[in-house]
Amino acid sequence: MGKKVKVRWAGKMSFIGIDEQNHSVLMDAGEKGGGDESAFKPVDLLLAALGGCTGIDVVNILKKQKQDVREFWIEIDGVQAEDHPRYFTEIKLEFVVRGENINKDYVERAIDLSHTKYCSVGQTLGPKAKIINTYRIEEIP
Repeated sequence: MGKKVKVRWAGKMSFIGIDEQNHSVLMDAGEKGGGDESAFKPVDLLLAALGGCTGIDVVNILKKQKQDVREFWIEIDGVQAEDHPRYFTEIKLEFVVRGENINKDYVERAIDLSHTKYCSVGQTLGPKAKIINTYRIEEIP
């Protein structure tokens, strides 16, 4: 299955990524790179893409397990190599699940399935970056 995305220069160091459904995302370079820092840097967007990809998997799996998830987010911390191309060497994801009577075994299984089977972004990054997953469950009545 092929995917197509167009990235169009929008002046200075800004670019607009447009997918086949005409969704768009703005990207910009930092000031050192000649940009205005007016949008996501592409490398930060890569971390967000990993979070979105695995987040969709985890929430979907937990809903199928009838877990009462009320809030969910992922805190992501990426470490880049010192020298160019400055790829990610390590990415830490902390999954935060808030709800009532959340089963930790289901959370662990959902994260594992996303990491090892479903998340294409994680599978793409995995050969270069060590991906470390942790989680916490916060009970809310």
